[in-house]
Amino acid sequence: MSSRAKIFIVAFTLITAVSGCRIPEINYLQAPETETNWQGEEIEPGDEAAATQPVPGISRYQDLSDENISLINRERQNHGLAELKVSEDLSAVAEWIARSHLERGDDTPTDEIRRKMDSYPGFAVVSFTMNRSSAAGTYNKNFVTWFAENRSEDTASSQGLRSNFLDADVTHTGAACLGATVTEDGQETYKMVFVWVFTPTPPPSGLTSYQEIAQNNITVLNEERASRGLRRLTIHSGLTALALEKAKDLVTHDYFSHDSPRLGSPHEMIVAQLVPLPQMTAENLWKQEGTYHGGFLTGAAEKAHQGLMNSEGHRKNLLHTNYTHIGAACVGGIIDRPDGKLHQVVLVQLFIKE
Repeated sequence: MSSRAKIFIVAFTLITAVSGCRIPEINYLQAPETETNWQGEEIEPGDEAAATQPVPGISRYQDLSDENISLINRERQNHGLAELKVSEDLSAVAEWIARSHLERGDDTPTDEIRRKMDSYPGFAVVSFTMNRSSAAGTYNKNFVTWFAENRSEDTASSQGLRSNFLDADVTHTGAACLGATVTEDGQETYKMVFVWVFTPTPPPSGLTSYQEIAQNNITVLNEERASRGLRRLTIHSGLTALALEKAKDLVTHDYFSHDSPRLGSPHEMIVAQLVPLPQMTAENLWKQEGTYHGGFLTGAAEKAHQGLMNSEGHRKNLLHTNYTHIGAACVGGIIDRPDGKLHQVVLVQLFIKE
């Protein structure tokens, strides 16, 4: 499994700055596919199921995809899970994958699917899982019925599909069922393709303040200090406001540095706003970016603390005996990268000695 998600940490004091490690994070998955072949039955002339010419081009079987999603949601209910929300955007992605398979006759590369997902703002940075099932045979009503019944069996027996739609973090889905006459091994055949796409709840659009993460991070830090016989840091409302302003600036302008073209250095930013002037100032920065998934924010406060503690420069700020106050803020947002969009979360810690 490849990874596009990274964690960054930077420590700042008035004297030194230390940049730190990159830690892999979870990325999206592409689930296994299934492919079967159908052996057509001989049809007597005049039989109502006799083969007929399919509609030219690609046909959409909306009723089959709707029925299959209903089956999936009944299975989720049987397992105590909430029904999946059907998304028109995800259904459009599923149809695009199915159409690509019919037209190209091969798998759609994961990076192409990711770029297609990025074209829908609501799902631009969210992780996804995808299943594809296809079959080829002689076009007639029996074939279509057989294909529909086998997709129903998939919901009951396919472990790859079931592991995706029974994932507790999954909340949204889209599906598409298409068919078309294609040429395989030099012969024309009718091929049907069913594609499912599943995602967790997408992150909020725009800038989002995750102040609970920042608060939890301070709690973890103070517990660490107390365990070492150090006094707990007092939360400073002025520092908290400055940390929030800096975090928003970092995400909005997509940079990762102590020196801001708009706010100046951490020391300049702090002394310009706080009265009386502090005797000492320091800043720690932590960032995580990647494809958004159900557990993207899980344990962020603890991960940030551990990452900072693992670096000498950051640990010095966290455990400094002279600092008396702290302000912290955590902000997330969507950023553009040359290889696609990512969800970025930044934690800013500001320290002073009054």
